[in-house]
Amino acid sequence: MLADLMLQSALVWVRRFRNRACLPMEIARARYFAPLPADQEFLIAVENVVAGPAGVTCSVTALDREGRVLQVMEGVSVVEDPQLEGKFGPAARTGAATVTV
Repeated sequence: MLADLMLQSALVWVRRFRNRACLPMEIARARYFAPLPADQEFLIAVENVVAGPAGVTCSVTALDREGRVLQVMEGVSVVEDPQLEGKFGPAARTGAATVTV
């Protein structure tokens, strides 16, 4: 399911900028304008990140190549848990990542 890429992007953001393992817990609101394209690239932006004691809350937006908003997840909450560290490899800090589906 392509929408899972949006949640995974929030987890990647936490790993990259906070160097912590986490899992998604909640989506407060989802807005659907168009399907995510399976046959072409699209951009996912993680924004409005607010850090809390147990994780972060953010918005995740998927946009097409022309910048049109396809889908928005607001109030995405992810929980950080030190016990998850053994389940994930070290974070690679290489810059932007391209995901091909």
